Amino acid sequence: PVMVVHDYQPYRQPMEAENTGDGISINVPPDFFAGFNLSDAQGPSQDQYVLRNVVIRKPGRVAEGASQVLSHVLEVVLLHENMMGSQGDWSSVVVPFSVEVGAPPDMISALLAGSRLPDRYGEREPLLLGTAQALDLSVAFTNATFLTYWTSLPTRCAGTQRFVRQFMRNASLKTSPPAFDAVLQALAKNPSVPPILSPDLAWITGSCPAHGGADCAPLPAVDMSQELLQAQTLQRQAVEDIRAARNTMDAALIALQNVSDESYQNAVKARENLEGASAMLDSTTQHVDQLEAWTLQAQSATWPAEAPTTVGAAPVAAAAPAPAAAGNSTSGAAVLSTARVHQQRAAGGAAQGDCLALGRSPVAISSTEVTQAQATWKASRTPISFGQGAAPAIAAVKPLQLFNTGEYLRVVVPLGAGSLLGTITRGGVPLEVTFADIHVPGEHTIDGMSSAAEVQLVHLPKGAGPAVAVALRLQEGGEGSAYDNPWVASLLAALPPAHSEAPVQALADGVRGLHAAVARGEAERYFRYDGTLTRSPCRTSEWFVLEEPGSISSRQLALLRAALPGAAPQSGRPSGPFRHVSFIAEGVQDLPAATTATPAGGPTRGAGRLS
Repeated sequence: PVMVVHDYQPYRQPMEAENTGDGISINVPPDFFAGFNLSDAQGPSQDQYVLRNVVIRKPGRVAEGASQVLSHVLEVVLLHENMMGSQGDWSSVVVPFSVEVGAPPDMISALLAGSRLPDRYGEREPLLLGTAQALDLSVAFTNATFLTYWTSLPTRCAGTQRFVRQFMRNASLKTSPPAFDAVLQALAKNPSVPPILSPDLAWITGSCPAHGGADCAPLPAVDMSQELLQAQTLQRQAVEDIRAARNTMDAALIALQNVSDESYQNAVKARENLEGASAMLDSTTQHVDQLEAWTLQAQSATWPAEAPTTVGAAPVAAAAPAPAAAGNSTSGAAVLSTARVHQQRAAGGAAQGDCLALGRSPVAISSTEVTQAQATWKASRTPISFGQGAAPAIAAVKPLQLFNTGEYLRVVVPLGAGSLLGTITRGGVPLEVTFADIHVPGEHTIDGMSSAAEVQLVHLPKGAGPAVAVALRLQEGGEGSAYDNPWVASLLAALPPAHSEAPVQALADGVRGLHAAVARGEAERYFRYDGTLTRSPCRTSEWFVLEEPGSISSRQLALLRAALPGAAPQSGRPSGPFRHVSFIAEGVQDLPAATTATPAGGPTRGAGRLS
């Protein structure tokens, strides 16, 4: 348990404010003593954060369709300098505000008393001219908890950023409508900015006044083991339910050959049962994934292990969140910690079987039975685009994590490392690749032909919604090193043994060398269908299977086969069963909603139904 031990004395003297174009910046006078330190079971740390600047700004603007975890209309940022410690130079405490009629006096109304805010860029005005109310910043910390993590923020020096310890208050303070209107008017010409997203690993810290008190008990740790066991039980039951529903659906499809009203109604009912079972499995799987991620974090994380190894200046590329990242400045949701694959293997789990039991992925694609979207629902071809990944400087700070399950390799982007595996642009929005799976041989087939290997790039959204997966099929090339796949070569240099309990770190300079389409930045020819991921987590997924194959050398294939003793045999067929899928189209990103609404009989030419 870590506590923010704060000491903010009331202040009554005038302070100068400047409109900096991105907020109202208020420099703290030398006679205003305010700040905090951090304290844990061993006592206070040597870090002494002293308040240097107060900024009033608009909250980060979230993407359309997204919502804030903590709704608020203004933010007050308390920027502190670390005067004594060695862990970092600066700390930022973000205090959200919402509007409430009849709100009691607050820090914003105190600053505005007898004053006006500067509303033009570069303009300066004195604040805190009223004598009736002092500026009391301690209310931001009283009985408060904070989401705490490391991030990097821009400085006033163009093109430079610094690592900062960020504290996000977990509840909004209230301000009055007149105070809000005054701030909004002053910030009217200031542009909206993207939100600051919390990483997947963050800490909840409590607060305590420096002079102690009854409210200074450390926050207790939360034991989620029982909740996790209950969720896993529900997930196993959901798997059994979907297997039964799938069998019923198969029988109903066969019975449709009789073409009777009864057989049609039975098929409709079977389809509805299957959809309900699939939705239940998706829900329980997401819940289990989240609980497992939090449990693994609680077991393995050590304060402050996630701190940057070198404080101060940060690489500029590390700080800009991907435009696709939906969320806000108070988002603390954890995505899947894919290290749990190893936990399942060690415990004798069967993550692979759980996914294959759904019977939706992988699939055997027949180009003669794929629906031509242009003729069927007037859709136009839309290329799928790829981003190249983070700069080498970022990869060196937070290298990839490479797992070997014995059946396949999983390459995971570490917490807070951004786009080390590049991005997939879906619907015009770049999505960071969360992990990549490497299968030998490939899992998807096209016209009966499998590939020597297959790399699956997967984006897992932090909230609800399907995953996005791109299958890159690799064909076997020649024997010499000239035929090596550069991206695979970087992983083979750090290949862990099969069933190893811990990942190894792997350095890979983006994903440009993985496939020609990734190097070009787009692919126009691909097959699109809705299924599930083929390995844990068994999440509903939008699949894009590229027609254009990549290349891998015979030498690299031999090394992968030797490292994956549990991989599917080299029989020319992928490792999973190939059940019916509702619809496969070519070259379009969006499938029409109606394609999954009506059950059909056996495979029909042009209908996209496959055996």
